[in-house]
Amino acid sequence: MGTWDIGAFDNDTAADFGGDLDEAASEERESMIRGVLGRAADTVDYLDTSGGERAVAAAALAVAQHPDGEPVSAICGPSEPLPVLPADLRTLAVDALDQVVSELSELAELWAGAANGSKWRQDITRLRNILDPPVPPQEEALFEIKLVTYSYAPQKLGRTRFLAVLGHLPKKHRVLLVRAGAQGTSGRDAAARRRTARSRPCGIHGSAGVS
Repeated sequence: MGTWDIGAFDNDTAADFGGDLDEAASEERESMIRGVLGRAADTVDYLDTSGGERAVAAAALAVAQHPDGEPVSAICGPSEPLPVLPADLRTLAVDALDQVVSELSELAELWAGAANGSKWRQDITRLRNILDPPVPPQEEALFEIKLVTYSYAPQKLGRTRFLAVLGHLPKKHRVLLVRAGAQGTSGRDAAARRRTARSRPCGIHGSAGVS
């Protein structure tokens, strides 16, 4: 492969790409990066090793201009300054990286049999996550904690603040929260709520907006 490490420019093909950028006119460098990323992202049959290595290098250049990114290798990467790359190149770089690690990538096949294959894939994931940060999953446990904390919320918070709390929860948890409040009170409190509900139809339970 002519590769000595897992970095984006740690191979001959990427180093040559960096040299090509240096030799090109300043106004041509963006289109060169876009072309490399576009060809990799649009591959429908098979992405060869050279195309994959160039795509990773081009994606690393997009990452380098991201607020959370890092500069590329000063030894093998381009030494001439690059123009400010447009934001849409980040999306194109993500698509290209997805192709690089897909089943239709020769580069991914080669790294799968290498000793540092898992580290290489982790580095590709790192680049991708900078360009397109993953959305953290919704934790069901957070809502359960609120259910316990606010079991007696109608009495402690008052009607206005309690409804504000309900408004921040998914509909299914609003139902559970209202039921938890009803089950956690004494018979005397429940009777008082029923009398209040008869005299004021728009009580807490009727105003929760649960359908």
